[in-house]
Amino acid sequence: MTRFSLHHVPDPLAVLRTMVEACRPGGRVVVHDLASSTDPTLAARQDAIETWRDDSHLRTPVLGEVAAWLRDLGAVVDRTDQRTYERPLEPWLAQSLTPPDRAVHVRQAFADELAGGEPTGFAPTQRDDDVWFTQTWELTVAHRP
Repeated sequence: MTRFSLHHVPDPLAVLRTMVEACRPGGRVVVHDLASSTDPTLAARQDAIETWRDDSHLRTPVLGEVAAWLRDLGAVVDRTDQRTYERPLEPWLAQSLTPPDRAVHVRQAFADELAGGEPTGFAPTQRDDDVWFTQTWELTVAHRP
């Protein structure tokens, strides 16, 4: 099982290959991670914002990409499930100890979208004095045949 780690590794396919190879026949591989838009422009924007927030972020898998990788590695995908969560911006920035000089870029990107500017892929909304946004998480469960 890997949880919220693939977007931090330079070669997620190698990680998944090792997971599949380490399983005996019938063994399960479970991946729970962020998932970006299937629109390449929005996915790139999401990754830029995630990197401003946390410089250990490398690339978020696109929706369905983990399942495709696992199939390519010979695993049988039993289930995928995507959920979109609404999250408040400031606790999200605090969670990763985002430095102020980087947090300002995230806040500005969301403010720009709220004012009708370039979409971020996070669909920010204003709730009273707080900015909220959406984030999609994907669960993929597979087994080694």
